Amino acid sequence: MSEKPWLKWYPADWRADPRLRMCSLAARGLWIELLGYMHESPRYGYLLIGDSAPTIKQIAMLVGEPPKAVERALDELSSAGVFSIDGTIIYSRRMVRDKLKADADRVNGRLGGNPQIALPDKPGVNPPDKAHIPEARDQSSVGSYEPPGVPPPVFDPEKPVYDLGTIVLGKGSGGLVTKLINHHNHDYGKAMEVLDRCRKKSNAKEFLMGHLRGASAARAEDVLDETDRMYRRMGVQ
Repeated sequence: MSEKPWLKWYPADWRADPRLRMCSLAARGLWIELLGYMHESPRYGYLLIGDSAPTIKQIAMLVGEPPKAVERALDELSSAGVFSIDGTIIYSRRMVRDKLKADADRVNGRLGGNPQIALPDKPGVNPPDKAHIPEARDQSSVGSYEPPGVPPPVFDPEKPVYDLGTIVLGKGSGGLVTKLINHHNHDYGKAMEVLDRCRKKSNAKEFLMGHLRGASAARAEDVLDETDRMYRRMGVQ
């Protein structure tokens, strides 16, 4: 379930979204209901109840409407391009972007924070500035808004994970990052958290491989701490 009890809401963006404006009031009403469930989903931004994508009949039960009405509304939303689908799971592009940005901001803060100042040992690794002014915000409506006439950008949710992997593990670490992403069932936020933990270890790759082998985090840390102590006794830095 989402750690936030609230959801950012920009009424002007909602009203200005051309995709939503093409949909009926019933379809728009269904979408706002689904956004609430996606906010509370175990995979933020994805329509999951527990670990499963609900059927049309189950959605109808959740919102208190006949299945036929829900099916028509979903068809409208799908035809208008309001949501995207990952396999059989409906998701909000905006919510997924917001979650990845929040995860990246949290990790970047630990890596040095100010994107205008390079880290001493890793020049230029900090990310672009956060948007602090209204004009700079990505104000795609709560659902999906993109400026009229401009095609939606191609968004790669894995890129921040691979970028952090290069920082933490070095070049040529793409294979390990891929295994990490698959290990956590494409939960990119979790993958970034693990990489951030790896960054604090003397041997980041060894810690990550222990994590991927299924060792508990505590056991992996114990093993690496013991290895660090052994290296220090041997005079190895």
